[in-house]
Amino acid sequence: MKNNSHSLTYKYLIAACLASLIISTFASYFFYNKWSESEDRIVALVNESNALAAKYNTEKITFEKTFNDLMILRDENATVITLSATDSSKRYVARVYWNHYTRETYIDPLSLPMPDSTKDYQLWAQVAGQPVDAGVFSADIERGIQRSKSVTNADAWAVTLEPKGGSPTPTAERVFLKSKN
Repeated sequence: MKNNSHSLTYKYLIAACLASLIISTFASYFFYNKWSESEDRIVALVNESNALAAKYNTEKITFEKTFNDLMILRDENATVITLSATDSSKRYVARVYWNHYTRETYIDPLSLPMPDSTKDYQLWAQVAGQPVDAGVFSADIERGIQRSKSVTNADAWAVTLEPKGGSPTPTAERVFLKSKN
């Protein structure tokens, strides 16, 4: 009878072990799936957060550029000079914003064709009849208003198309835009 009871006890212990093994296997599988799903959701949330941060940074840069452009436009000390195409058949236009107190100069290339990769547009101020380099700039309207070199005094303004990097003196036959002064 003792052998029989020991045999029965071992059978119950083995059955209990098998039952706990089966239950723990299913529980492990269930919790592993939940953990894996949670990990996937975390990765998706991190990716979404990174995308939102990148979009925020892009919007912030756009806002700051627009705000700075607006401050230039609203500067009551800035003189606005419109530059028109030298060729009357073309509708090229740019604006120069020049503050004669601070000597800050900005150019807004409103409508200029993109030059080839070997050329740059260059802004010139005419001071006492002599051209003064005010810097090269991009015709890309996405860049908006661009800061140029400081100019102490100016009687007139012009834009030429020069070799990449600019030129120390303007090329007269390449005058693209000029002020009406």
